[in-house]
Amino acid sequence: MPGPYLIEELITQGGRITVRPGEQFRRRFTGTAFTVDYGPDVDLADVRREILAIPFLLNVLPAVWLSGETYRIRRLDQELSTSLPQVREAYQRLFPARTWDGDLIADEHVAHAKDGRIDGENVAVLFSGGLDSVYTSLTHRAMRQLPITILSMLGVYDWRDSAACQAARNHFIASAARHGHEPAFVTSNLDGYLPIRRLVDLWPDPRRWMVEVQHGLGFVGLAIPLMESRGVRRLLMAGCEADHYGMPWGSHPKIVGALRWSGGEVVQDGLDVTRQKKVQRIISMCAEPDVLPPAIKSCLRPTDGFRNCGFCSKCLQTALALYAEGADPNAFGFDLSLDRTLRYLRERLRSQRFSLLHDADLAEWKDIQEAVRRRLNVARDADETPGDLRWFAVFDWDAYSARLDAAEQGAMRRVRRRMGLWIDARPRLRRPIRALMDRMLK
Repeated sequence: MPGPYLIEELITQGGRITVRPGEQFRRRFTGTAFTVDYGPDVDLADVRREILAIPFLLNVLPAVWLSGETYRIRRLDQELSTSLPQVREAYQRLFPARTWDGDLIADEHVAHAKDGRIDGENVAVLFSGGLDSVYTSLTHRAMRQLPITILSMLGVYDWRDSAACQAARNHFIASAARHGHEPAFVTSNLDGYLPIRRLVDLWPDPRRWMVEVQHGLGFVGLAIPLMESRGVRRLLMAGCEADHYGMPWGSHPKIVGALRWSGGEVVQDGLDVTRQKKVQRIISMCAEPDVLPPAIKSCLRPTDGFRNCGFCSKCLQTALALYAEGADPNAFGFDLSLDRTLRYLRERLRSQRFSLLHDADLAEWKDIQEAVRRRLNVARDADETPGDLRWFAVFDWDAYSARLDAAEQGAMRRVRRRMGLWIDARPRLRRPIRALMDRMLK
C-alpha cells in the first residue's frame, strides 16, 4: 500500500524555495519548512517542479532510508529516480551496521530531454574558498565557471548575521573577480533541519550526522536548481583523498559519484591528490602568466571580516605548506609573521595543547614536514637543521600523537569515573545516562 506524501507543499518566490513536509514526516522528524534562497538575482520561474524538490529530497532521503518508512512523491525526475538505488547501495556498503530499507515511491517519473541551454563547456564549482575548492577551480580555469558558495555552511560564521554574511559575500566576489568568474550564493536551513533528538534512534552519534551522512547529497541538492536556471550540466565537487579520514563520510565518492539528474552529474575532483601536492600545483599554476595567486580561506575561527586568523590548526597547516614549497603565505590570503607563527606552534606542541583533529591530520603534518625537509635539504634523522624550521624538520609527530592519545584516554577515564559516582546515587537514571555516555565518550 502506498505511503503518505513526503511533500505537502512546494512554493517558489523569485529565487526562494520553501518546502512544507507531509504530516507523517512532520510527526516523525520535523514540522519546520525547508528553505533555500538563491538571492534576488535568480528567478526560478522556468525551473521544473521536480527539480525544485531536489534540495529537500537529497537532504532528507538518508533519514527516510534509515527510518524504514515508505513515502510518496507526486513527481520525480527520471534520471534521479534511476540513480537513487545506487546511492542507497553506496550508503549500505559504507555503513553496513545500519538498515537502509526505507523507500520513496513516485506517482510519476518525469523524463527530461536536454535542450539547447545546456552547455557542456560550462561547469559549476562548489566553492568554499578553502584549499580543495581553490585547487579545483584553478585546475579547471580554462572552463567558464559558476562558483557556488553555500553561505549557511561556512563553518564558524553565522550566516544570519548580516555583517558576517556580507563579509563572506565580499570575499567570494573579490576572489571570483580575480579569475574572471561571477559567483552565486545559497542560504538554507539544511544544517540542523533534522533535529538531533530525532536522529538519536537512526545514527550512533547524531551530532556527526551532517559530516558522516548528509553534507554530500545535501550540498549537491542545493546547487541543482541554480544550475538548471543557468543551463549548467556538470558540478565539480572538490574532494580529498578517498581514504583521507580513515572512515566513510557524507561526500564519499561512492555516494556522490552515483548521483544523476536530468542530464546532470557530479564530478569529484582532486581525490587522488594529497593536500601538499595541491599546494605545490597551486603555486605552479600561479607562476603562469595572467594567473593571480588566490586568497585561500582556511581559517576555523571567526575573525573581523572574512580573513585568516593565522593561528588555528588549518591556518598553520596551510601557511606552513605554502612556505615549505617556497611561497609567501601572505600572497595567498594570510597576514602573518612567519617567525611569530612558528613560535606559537612550537609553544603549543611543547605544552601538549595542540590538537590533532583526526588521523588524516597527523598525515598532513608529516607531509608538510617532508616538504620542509626537501626545502632545507635536511635528512630525516638530522640533529640540527638550518633556518627557523630546524626544530620542525626533526619533530617526532608520531610520539606527539601517542602522548596526546594517552592524555585523552586518561581524561575520558576520569570523566567516566566522576560521572559514574553521580549516576550510582540516582538509580532510576542509571540506564539512560549510561547509554548516553557510551555514545558521547566511545
